[in-house]
Amino acid sequence: MELVRTRCVWPPLWSPVTPLRVSHPDAPLAINCFISFLSLFPLPPASRSHAALLLLLLTRKQEMHLPQAMRQPRHATPPLPLLVLLLMYCAIGCIAAAPALQHRRGYDEMIGRSGPLRTAVVREVPHKGQGGMQAYTVAAQDDDSGWEPIRIGVFTEGLKSMYRKNTYCENDGVECDNILGEKITCKKENVLTEEKKQLYSEKILPGAVKLHAERLLVRPTPEKITVPRTMGSPCDRFTVPTEHKRNGGVPNFDFIIYAAAGPSNTESMAVWAATCNKWGDLRPSIGAMNFDPKYMTDTAWSVRVAAHEIAHALGFSKDSIEGNSIETTRKIVRGNHRRMVAGKHVQEKTKAHFGCESLEGMELEDEGGTREKAIPHWKGRHALDELMAPTVGAGYYTALTMAVFADMGYYRVNWSMAEPMSWGSRSGCDFLVNKCNTTDNLAAKYPHMFCDAKDTETLRCTSDRRHVGKCTATIVEDKGSPADKDVCPVVSLEFQEISSGTTYRTCSDENVNYLPGSLTGGGSWCLDAELLETKDGDGHKSIRGVCSKVSFDGGTVKVKYLGS
Repeated sequence: MELVRTRCVWPPLWSPVTPLRVSHPDAPLAINCFISFLSLFPLPPASRSHAALLLLLLTRKQEMHLPQAMRQPRHATPPLPLLVLLLMYCAIGCIAAAPALQHRRGYDEMIGRSGPLRTAVVREVPHKGQGGMQAYTVAAQDDDSGWEPIRIGVFTEGLKSMYRKNTYCENDGVECDNILGEKITCKKENVLTEEKKQLYSEKILPGAVKLHAERLLVRPTPEKITVPRTMGSPCDRFTVPTEHKRNGGVPNFDFIIYAAAGPSNTESMAVWAATCNKWGDLRPSIGAMNFDPKYMTDTAWSVRVAAHEIAHALGFSKDSIEGNSIETTRKIVRGNHRRMVAGKHVQEKTKAHFGCESLEGMELEDEGGTREKAIPHWKGRHALDELMAPTVGAGYYTALTMAVFADMGYYRVNWSMAEPMSWGSRSGCDFLVNKCNTTDNLAAKYPHMFCDAKDTETLRCTSDRRHVGKCTATIVEDKGSPADKDVCPVVSLEFQEISSGTTYRTCSDENVNYLPGSLTGGGSWCLDAELLETKDGDGHKSIRGVCSKVSFDGGTVKVKYLGS
C-alpha cells in the first residue's frame, strides 16, 4: 500500500481543487498511481465545485500486464505508460450505460399517420400499495410565485390482461392487430411478459417522467383535465379508465399519459407517442405512448428513449416551436440554408455550450425524408449525445433542450438540473461552420467527437464513454448538391467479434464475457488508454479504450480494472 500526493495544474477555464491524497491498493495494472480531479466539461451552476476527473495510472515497469484477455500486451516503442481518461460528473451522479441500439423515434412516423403534428409523452407508474397514478414534484420551485413543478400522471390500464386481447403479443407465432391496427405476426421478444411489464411500469416510465418533472415548471390550474369523448387516431385506441370520462375529468395533474406496450411493425415505430389534447394556452394536457416490449431494456437507454418522446409531447414539436415564433431560417451554413431554433434562451445557451458568440441559434436536423424534416431534432452533427438528437444514445438532458421549453412561455425550467454534455462543448465557431471534409487533422482537433477514418480496427471509447467501438460509423450531411456532401467519422457503438459472431455494445452489459482488457457490468465506463496491443483468436487488436468499473466513496474515486 502506498500513498501518493500530487498537485494539479489547471487551465484557466477550470476550477481549482485542493491536492488529493489517495490510497491505491497493489494491483496487476499499477503499482503507483495518482488521481486528480479535472473538469472536462462546463458543469451546471450547482456543480461548479465538483469536477470530473482525470485518472493517470503510471507503472514502474516498462510493460503493462492486462489480465487474461490480453495475455501478452505490448506497448508501442518507446514504452509508454497507460493513460486513462475518466469522465465522471460527481455532482449529478452517473446514469447506467445505455445499449448501442439506436433508431429514429416513432414520433416521426406518427406525424404522417395522425395529420397535424402531435406531441409525445410518457408516464409515471404506481408502486406497491399506491393507486394507478402518482406525480413527481421533485423540481425546485421557481422564485416567482405561481410556478410549480409539472405534475405528470401515468395510467397503465391498457397493460391489464382483460384489455390486451388481440392487440398485444401473447405467444410466439400468433397474429394480432397492434394498437395502430396493423397486422403483426408475433415473435417471442414482442411478448409483454410479467417481467417486461414490471420493468416498463416501475422503471422505464417513472424514470422518464422524472427527468421532465425535475426540470419543467408550469402554472398549475385548479381545473380537472377533461378527457374528450373522442380524441381521434391513434389516441382513441388506448385504454382510458372509465372514471376519467364519467367524473368530469382527472384532477390534480398538469399532464396525463395513457401507456401501452404492443408490438411494432417496424423498428422506426418501436417507441412512439402522440399528444391527444391541450389546455387553452396550447400546452399539452393528455398524451398516449406505446413501447414495443422487444426494445425494453433494464438500462438508462430505455428511460432516455421514453423521455425523448415525452419532450416532443410537451412541446418540442413543429407546432409549438413555430407557434412561439422561435424558429428561423439562417443564411447559408456549410453550403446550405439551415433551419434553426432562435429563441432568447436557446441563443444564450447555445453560445455558452459551443463557445461561439456569433451564433444566432441552434441548428435543427435537415437530413432524411419529408417526415424526418418535419419533426424537430437537434442537428446530429452538433449534438450527438443530446436528448433531442435524431437518434437516442446517451440522451443527456442539457440546457439546449431546456432552453426550448423556456422560450415557449408556458414553461419555466430549473436550470440547475441541466446535464453537461462533452459533445461540442467549447468547440468554437469553426466546428459549427466548417465541414469535416475540409477540416485539417479533424480527429486531432476534436478528439472526443471524431476519429481517424483511416484506422477502422483500433478499439476506442465512444463520445459518451458508455461503449467500446471502432471508427466505422459516420455522420453524413448530403443535403444539396453532391459537392455539398460532408462525412464526419465517429466511433461506432458496436463492433463484431469474429470468432463468436457476437456484437458487443456497452460497458454496462455484464453478459459480455470477452472484451479485450475490459471489466463490464453495472457502473462500468470506457476509459481512454495509451495504445495497447494484443493477439487472440481474432488476430491482432489495437486498443485505446477499455471498460472499467468506477465508483465514488467518501469524496474519492475508485477504479476497478479487469483482474484487479
